[in-house]
Amino acid sequence: MTVRPLLTFAVITYNQQAYAAQAAQGALSQTYAPLEIILSDDHSPDDTFAVLQRAAFTYRGSNHVTVRQTERNLGLIGHLNDIMRLARGQIIIIAAGDDISLPQRAEKIYQTWQQSGGRAHSIFSNAIWIDEQSRPLNPLHKTPIPPEELTLPAYAARQVPALVNGATHAWTRDIFDRFGPIPPEVRAEDLLLPFRSALLGEIHYIYEPLVLYRRDSGRLIDAQGRPSLTKHRQRWLGWQEL
Repeated sequence: MTVRPLLTFAVITYNQQAYAAQAAQGALSQTYAPLEIILSDDHSPDDTFAVLQRAAFTYRGSNHVTVRQTERNLGLIGHLNDIMRLARGQIIIIAAGDDISLPQRAEKIYQTWQQSGGRAHSIFSNAIWIDEQSRPLNPLHKTPIPPEELTLPAYAARQVPALVNGATHAWTRDIFDRFGPIPPEVRAEDLLLPFRSALLGEIHYIYEPLVLYRRDSGRLIDAQGRPSLTKHRQRWLGWQEL
């Protein structure tokens, strides 16, 4: 019998009390085991942390759940580094506090990693845009991403926006063990971490949507009324006041 590795599923929140319960339930409903679930709030001034606590209190599954709050606001990069300090899993799966992960997300990521022979160090997936009421809109990627676009030379030559969407990203812990924390001056973790992964091995893409990716209040729409990847990237990285 194959012993499955421990994975870490981390929900990171900040000022997202309206959506944090759905994000937490996405983590708590994962079908993969063994799974370490971390519900982590970046010192929100609203009730986000209390929402995470309530969600964890109702959990009756077998996976270990940690609910915690940073001592001060760290920002995205500081928060991710803090998660990596705590995480024990071989693969770390990150979920934003206003998105919803589908129950099979961790399982599909594990299967992709296993099928790669352990060579996949970054794994990301397609997603479905949703509105404020969680109603599904369009898929993030209409067609599969060719594997040749995920090689080290191709990824090193890319310019922003990053090909790997941070909201669907998972990585192996050795990209931190080998290279250390994300430097504080880095704002684009979804550029740096896949590049590290390509240096060590491979980047893999799952065409199946595994995340419901929230389009927030119409403020992340381009001039043609379409979801703006640039503005969503800014939201993920905390570049603008929304």
